[in-house]
Amino acid sequence: MVFSSLVVPRTAAAAVETEACPEVAVVAARGSEQNDELTPMRYAPESRWESNGYEAENISGLITAASARHLGRTGEQLMTNVPVIGLDNSVYPAAMPLPELIQDGEDVDAAVFAQRASSVLSSRSPVEISSTAATAFDDSLRRGVSGTPGYLQAWEEATGCAPDYVLIGYSQGAMVLTAVEKQLAEQGRLRGVIYMGNPLLRPGDPSIVGKRVSSGGMATALGDRWPRESGVDRRINYCLPRDIVCDLSPDTVAGQFGATGGTHPEYYAEDAEDPSAGLVADTFAGWVSSEDS
Repeated sequence: MVFSSLVVPRTAAAAVETEACPEVAVVAARGSEQNDELTPMRYAPESRWESNGYEAENISGLITAASARHLGRTGEQLMTNVPVIGLDNSVYPAAMPLPELIQDGEDVDAAVFAQRASSVLSSRSPVEISSTAATAFDDSLRRGVSGTPGYLQAWEEATGCAPDYVLIGYSQGAMVLTAVEKQLAEQGRLRGVIYMGNPLLRPGDPSIVGKRVSSGGMATALGDRWPRESGVDRRINYCLPRDIVCDLSPDTVAGQFGATGGTHPEYYAEDAEDPSAGLVADTFAGWVSSEDS
Protein backbone atom coordinates (compact mmCIF):
# COMPACT_ATOMS: atom_id res chain seq x y z
CA MET A 1 0.00 0.00 0.00
CA VAL A 2 1.25 3.48 -0.86
CA PHE A 3 1.29 6.03 1.95
CA SER A 4 2.01 9.11 -0.13
CA SER A 5 -1.14 10.73 1.23
CA LEU A 6 0.14 10.45 4.79
CA VAL A 7 1.26 14.03 5.33
CA VAL A 8 2.95 14.81 8.63
CA PRO A 9 2.32 18.52 9.34
CA ARG A 10 5.34 20.79 9.49
CA THR A 11 4.31 21.49 13.07
CA ALA A 12 4.93 17.81 13.84
CA ALA A 13 8.37 17.87 12.25
CA ALA A 14 9.20 21.04 14.17
CA ALA A 15 8.15 19.38 17.41
CA VAL A 16 10.64 16.58 16.84
CA GLU A 17 13.40 19.12 16.14
CA THR A 18 12.78 21.18 19.27
CA GLU A 19 11.41 18.67 21.78
CA ALA A 20 11.99 15.10 22.80
CA CYS A 21 9.91 12.56 20.91
CA PRO A 22 6.59 11.86 22.62
CA GLU A 23 6.42 8.96 25.04
CA VAL A 24 2.87 8.18 23.92
CA ALA A 25 0.66 8.92 20.92
CA VAL A 26 -3.05 8.37 20.32
CA VAL A 27 -4.24 6.34 17.35
CA ALA A 28 -7.82 7.31 16.50
CA ALA A 29 -10.25 5.37 14.29
CA ARG A 30 -13.55 7.14 13.63
CA GLY A 31 -16.97 5.59 13.09
CA SER A 32 -18.86 4.75 9.93
CA GLU A 33 -19.41 7.63 7.52
CA GLN A 34 -17.71 10.20 9.76
CA ASN A 35 -16.14 11.80 6.74
CA ASP A 36 -17.47 15.35 7.00
CA GLU A 37 -16.57 18.19 9.37
CA LEU A 38 -13.10 16.77 10.00
CA THR A 39 -11.38 19.60 11.82
CA PRO A 40 -7.64 19.45 12.59
CA MET A 41 -7.12 20.06 16.29
CA ARG A 42 -4.36 21.18 18.63
CA TYR A 43 -5.32 19.76 22.03
CA ALA A 44 -3.00 21.93 24.14
CA PRO A 45 -2.17 25.63 23.62
CA GLU A 46 1.59 25.11 23.50
CA SER A 47 1.52 21.85 21.55
CA ARG A 48 3.25 21.69 18.20
CA TRP A 49 1.29 18.58 17.27
CA GLU A 50 -1.84 19.15 15.21
CA SER A 51 -4.18 16.30 14.37
CA ASN A 52 -5.39 15.71 10.83
CA GLY A 53 -9.02 15.87 11.98
CA TYR A 54 -9.75 12.21 11.25
CA GLU A 55 -10.38 11.47 14.90
CA ALA A 56 -13.82 13.05 14.18
CA GLU A 57 -16.19 14.46 16.75
CA ASN A 58 -16.72 11.65 19.26
CA ILE A 59 -13.06 10.81 19.82
CA SER A 60 -12.20 14.51 19.73
CA GLY A 61 -14.83 15.05 22.42
CA LEU A 62 -13.24 12.42 24.64
CA ILE A 63 -9.75 13.93 24.28
CA THR A 64 -11.08 17.44 24.90
CA ALA A 65 -12.98 16.32 28.01
CA ALA A 66 -9.97 14.44 29.37
CA SER A 67 -7.73 17.46 28.77
CA ALA A 68 -10.09 19.85 30.56
CA ARG A 69 -10.55 17.56 33.55
CA HIS A 70 -6.80 16.91 33.82
CA LEU A 71 -6.07 20.65 33.70
CA GLY A 72 -8.63 21.32 36.42
CA ARG A 73 -7.26 18.57 38.61
CA THR A 74 -3.50 19.11 38.16
CA GLY A 75 -3.09 22.57 36.61
CA GLU A 76 -1.13 20.95 33.77
CA GLN A 77 -1.85 20.45 30.09
CA LEU A 78 -2.39 16.80 29.18
CA MET A 79 -1.71 16.78 25.43
CA THR A 80 1.26 19.14 25.00
CA ASN A 81 3.52 16.40 23.64
CA VAL A 82 0.93 13.77 22.70
CA PRO A 83 0.20 13.47 18.97
CA VAL A 84 -3.22 12.32 17.80
CA ILE A 85 -2.86 10.17 14.69
CA GLY A 86 -6.18 9.78 12.91
CA LEU A 87 -6.54 7.01 10.34
CA ASP A 88 -7.38 8.96 7.19
CA ASN A 89 -9.22 7.93 4.02
CA SER A 90 -6.07 6.59 2.40
CA VAL A 91 -5.93 3.74 4.91
CA TYR A 92 -9.45 3.53 6.36
CA PRO A 93 -12.48 4.96 4.52
CA ALA A 94 -14.92 4.44 7.44
CA ALA A 95 -17.57 3.54 4.89
CA MET A 96 -21.06 2.14 5.40
CA PRO A 97 -23.37 4.09 3.06
CA LEU A 98 -26.82 3.46 4.52
CA PRO A 99 -29.65 5.96 4.01
CA GLU A 100 -29.69 8.47 6.89
CA LEU A 101 -33.21 8.35 8.28
CA ILE A 102 -32.57 10.14 11.59
CA GLN A 103 -30.45 13.24 12.07
CA ASP A 104 -28.37 13.53 15.23
CA GLY A 105 -30.53 14.76 18.11
CA GLU A 106 -33.72 14.77 16.03
CA ASP A 107 -37.14 13.88 17.48
CA VAL A 108 -38.39 10.92 15.45
CA ASP A 109 -41.19 8.56 16.41
CA ALA A 110 -41.87 5.18 14.85
CA ALA A 111 -44.45 6.54 12.40
CA VAL A 112 -42.13 9.19 10.96
CA PHE A 113 -39.27 6.68 10.77
CA ALA A 114 -41.48 4.22 8.88
CA GLN A 115 -42.58 6.95 6.46
CA ARG A 116 -38.97 7.90 5.69
CA ALA A 117 -37.97 4.27 5.28
CA SER A 118 -40.87 3.72 2.88
CA SER A 119 -39.76 6.72 0.80
CA VAL A 120 -36.23 5.34 0.50
CA LEU A 121 -37.46 1.86 -0.39
CA SER A 122 -39.65 3.24 -3.15
CA SER A 123 -36.52 4.10 -5.14
CA ARG A 124 -34.08 1.38 -4.00
CA SER A 125 -34.72 -2.20 -2.98
CA PRO A 126 -33.64 -3.49 0.45
CA VAL A 127 -31.31 -5.94 -1.28
CA GLU A 128 -29.61 -3.14 -3.22
CA ILE A 129 -29.23 -0.96 -0.14
CA SER A 130 -27.88 -3.72 2.08
CA SER A 131 -25.58 -5.10 -0.61
CA THR A 132 -24.03 -1.71 -1.34
CA ALA A 133 -23.55 -0.96 2.35
CA ALA A 134 -22.15 -4.40 3.17
CA THR A 135 -19.64 -4.29 0.31
CA ALA A 136 -18.38 -0.84 1.26
CA PHE A 137 -18.25 -1.77 4.96
CA ASP A 138 -16.28 -4.94 4.28
CA ASP A 139 -13.80 -3.10 2.05
CA SER A 140 -13.41 -0.35 4.65
CA LEU A 141 -12.63 -2.85 7.41
CA ARG A 142 -10.19 -4.85 5.30
CA ARG A 143 -8.29 -1.74 4.26
CA GLY A 144 -8.14 -0.45 7.82
CA VAL A 145 -6.93 -3.73 9.29
CA SER A 146 -4.29 -4.41 6.64
CA GLY A 147 -3.10 -0.82 6.27
CA THR A 148 -2.90 0.53 9.83
CA PRO A 149 0.47 -1.04 10.78
CA GLY A 150 2.12 0.44 7.70
CA TYR A 151 0.39 3.77 8.28
CA LEU A 152 1.92 3.99 11.75
CA GLN A 153 5.29 2.88 10.44
CA ALA A 154 5.17 5.68 7.88
CA TRP A 155 4.36 8.19 10.64
CA GLU A 156 7.28 6.95 12.71
CA GLU A 157 9.67 7.17 9.77
CA ALA A 158 8.49 10.70 8.97
CA THR A 159 8.89 11.93 12.55
CA GLY A 160 11.78 9.77 13.73
CA CYS A 161 9.73 8.83 16.82
CA ALA A 162 8.53 5.46 18.10
CA PRO A 163 6.11 6.12 20.99
CA ASP A 164 3.83 3.82 22.91
CA TYR A 165 0.24 3.99 21.69
CA VAL A 166 -3.20 4.45 23.19
CA LEU A 167 -5.85 3.23 20.77
CA ILE A 168 -9.26 4.92 20.65
CA GLY A 169 -11.86 3.47 18.33
CA TYR A 170 -15.48 4.49 17.88
CA SER A 171 -18.03 2.13 16.30
CA GLN A 172 -16.56 0.63 13.09
CA GLY A 173 -13.21 2.09 14.15
CA ALA A 174 -13.22 -0.16 17.22
CA MET A 175 -13.34 -3.19 14.94
CA VAL A 176 -10.36 -1.97 12.95
CA LEU A 177 -8.21 -1.30 16.00
CA THR A 178 -9.19 -4.57 17.72
CA ALA A 179 -7.66 -6.40 14.78
CA VAL A 180 -4.35 -4.52 14.92
CA GLU A 181 -3.79 -4.08 18.65
CA LYS A 182 -2.12 -7.46 19.16
CA GLN A 183 0.91 -6.49 17.07
CA LEU A 184 1.52 -3.39 19.20
CA ALA A 185 1.06 -5.40 22.39
CA GLU A 186 3.63 -7.95 21.25
CA GLN A 187 6.07 -5.07 20.72
CA GLY A 188 5.40 -3.87 24.27
CA ARG A 189 4.07 -0.57 22.93
CA LEU A 190 0.34 -0.76 23.66
CA ARG A 191 -0.39 1.52 26.63
CA GLY A 192 -4.16 1.15 26.60
CA VAL A 193 -7.33 0.71 24.55
CA ILE A 194 -10.62 2.63 24.64
CA TYR A 195 -13.54 1.60 22.46
CA MET A 196 -16.86 3.44 22.31
CA GLY A 197 -19.98 1.83 20.87
CA ASN A 198 -18.02 -1.32 19.98
CA PRO A 199 -19.96 -3.68 17.66
CA LEU A 200 -17.75 -6.57 18.84
CA LEU A 201 -18.60 -6.12 22.53
CA ARG A 202 -19.45 -9.38 24.30
CA PRO A 203 -21.84 -9.75 27.26
CA GLY A 204 -19.98 -9.91 30.54
CA ASP A 205 -16.77 -8.41 29.18
CA PRO A 206 -14.91 -7.16 32.29
CA SER A 207 -13.82 -3.99 30.49
CA ILE A 208 -17.39 -2.69 30.04
CA VAL A 209 -18.08 0.80 31.37
CA GLY A 210 -21.54 2.34 31.20
CA LYS A 211 -24.52 0.11 30.42
CA ARG A 212 -24.71 -3.49 31.55
CA VAL A 213 -24.55 -5.32 28.20
CA SER A 214 -26.89 -8.30 28.08
CA SER A 215 -26.83 -9.38 24.43
CA GLY A 216 -23.55 -8.14 22.98
CA GLY A 217 -22.88 -5.87 20.04
CA MET A 218 -24.10 -6.07 16.47
CA ALA A 219 -20.96 -7.87 15.24
CA THR A 220 -20.47 -10.43 18.01
CA ALA A 221 -21.69 -13.13 15.63
CA LEU A 222 -18.31 -12.87 13.89
CA GLY A 223 -16.87 -14.68 16.90
CA ASP A 224 -13.51 -16.30 16.27
CA ARG A 225 -13.59 -15.27 12.61
CA TRP A 226 -12.48 -11.79 13.67
CA PRO A 227 -8.88 -11.27 14.90
CA ARG A 228 -8.73 -11.52 18.67
CA GLU A 229 -7.88 -8.58 20.90
CA SER A 230 -4.48 -8.49 22.59
CA GLY A 231 -5.64 -9.14 26.14
CA VAL A 232 -4.00 -5.95 27.43
CA ASP A 233 -5.30 -5.13 30.93
CA ARG A 234 -5.70 -1.42 30.26
CA ARG A 235 -8.93 -1.68 28.33
CA ILE A 236 -12.25 0.20 28.38
CA ASN A 237 -15.34 -0.67 26.38
CA TYR A 238 -17.72 2.25 26.87
CA CYS A 239 -21.33 1.46 25.96
CA LEU A 240 -24.05 4.05 26.48
CA PRO A 241 -27.56 3.02 27.54
CA ARG A 242 -29.77 2.57 24.44
CA ASP A 243 -26.80 2.11 22.09
CA ILE A 244 -27.94 -0.70 19.81
CA VAL A 245 -24.48 -1.03 18.21
CA CYS A 246 -22.80 -2.30 21.39
CA ASP A 247 -25.86 -3.90 22.99
CA LEU A 248 -28.33 -5.63 20.71
CA SER A 249 -30.68 -6.49 23.55
CA PRO A 250 -34.50 -6.38 23.31
CA ASP A 251 -34.81 -3.38 25.64
CA THR A 252 -32.22 -1.44 23.63
CA VAL A 253 -33.92 -2.25 20.33
CA ALA A 254 -37.29 -1.25 21.77
CA GLY A 255 -35.83 2.07 22.92
CA GLN A 256 -34.60 3.12 19.50
CA PHE A 257 -37.72 5.16 18.82
CA GLY A 258 -37.83 7.92 21.39
CA ALA A 259 -36.48 11.34 22.12
CA THR A 260 -33.28 10.92 20.14
CA GLY A 261 -33.69 7.70 18.19
CA GLY A 262 -30.84 6.00 20.05
CA THR A 263 -27.63 7.09 21.75
CA HIS A 264 -24.93 5.75 19.44
CA PRO A 265 -23.99 9.24 18.10
CA GLU A 266 -23.91 10.77 21.61
CA TYR A 267 -20.48 9.76 22.95
CA TYR A 268 -18.97 13.02 24.20
CA ALA A 269 -21.45 15.11 22.27
CA GLU A 270 -21.78 18.65 23.64
CA ASP A 271 -25.19 18.11 25.25
CA ALA A 272 -24.64 14.49 26.30
CA GLU A 273 -24.67 13.61 29.98
CA ASP A 274 -23.58 10.22 31.25
CA PRO A 275 -21.97 9.46 34.63
CA SER A 276 -19.41 7.14 33.05
CA ALA A 277 -18.03 9.79 30.69
CA GLY A 278 -15.83 11.35 33.37
CA LEU A 279 -14.44 7.99 34.46
CA VAL A 280 -13.43 7.11 30.90
CA ALA A 281 -11.87 10.54 30.34
CA ASP A 282 -9.91 10.40 33.60
CA THR A 283 -8.65 6.89 32.88
CA PHE A 284 -7.41 8.01 29.48
CA ALA A 285 -5.65 10.97 31.09
CA GLY A 286 -3.96 8.66 33.57
CA TRP A 287 -2.61 6.45 30.81
CA VAL A 288 -1.34 9.37 28.76
CA SER A 289 0.25 11.23 31.66
CA SER A 290 1.70 8.05 33.23
CA GLU A 291 -0.23 8.78 36.44
CA ASP A 292 -1.63 5.24 36.17
CA SER A 293 1.63 3.33 36.03
